[in-house]
Amino acid sequence: MAAGQKLNFRLIAAAKTHVLKVRIGVNQAVSVHIEEDSQATREQRSMRDGWLTGVTNSSVGTMIRALFVIVITALYILFVGLPFWCTPG
Repeated sequence: MAAGQKLNFRLIAAAKTHVLKVRIGVNQAVSVHIEEDSQATREQRSMRDGWLTGVTNSSVGTMIRALFVIVITALYILFVGLPFWCTPG
C-alpha cells in the first residue's frame, strides 16, 4: 500500500454496521528509544539487531496482518466495548 490510498473497514457489531474509512499516511519523523535487556534471549537480541539495522526475518505480510489485528481489536473495543473477559470484577 502507498501513502494516500484509502482503506474501508466494515464492522458489524450489536446488529449495527459501521464503516471506518482510513487514508494511509506517511510519518515525516520517527523517534524510537531502545534499551538493553540483560535477560533477552538470543532470538530477542537478534530481532533487536534487525530493527537497528533494518534487516529482519519478518515479512511485510506478517507485519500487515499484525497491524490489521491491532486495528480491528481497537475498533471492536471502540464500538462494542471491552470483551467480557477483560472487564473488572
